[in-house]
Amino acid sequence: MKLGICAIAYNEAEHIDFWYKHHKNLADEFVLVDTGSKDDTVKLAEKYPIKIFNYNWQHHFAETKNFAIQQSSCDWILFLSPDYWIDKKDFPQIRNALNNKILAYKLPFKHCVVDWFDTKHTKNGTDYH
Repeated sequence: MKLGICAIAYNEAEHIDFWYKHHKNLADEFVLVDTGSKDDTVKLAEKYPIKIFNYNWQHHFAETKNFAIQQSSCDWILFLSPDYWIDKKDFPQIRNALNNKILAYKLPFKHCVVDWFDTKHTKNGTDYH
């Protein structure tokens, strides 16, 4: 089964490189829906094999997420904002779940609480989705 990572982005230039490079061995496809960034989010994303779409933000996450889903060709879609990440130690378990046709999966998302660029020493938070 193919896994796509989708993100709705606005001014995420400082996170795009890490977001893609960290997850490139997990996902089969990346979809980035930019909602009008004023920084280099799109320019940086263009360096990678990411499907990039501009979307006029209507203050409605469901509509924007549905648009992103329509752009993906994958069986499973993981919405993962560029400032969140999945721990690499969880990649094999995620792939195993997909290959065994699991219907639902509880996944820990990581995010920085203090210094985003010092992921080894900063406080990290974990949310489960």
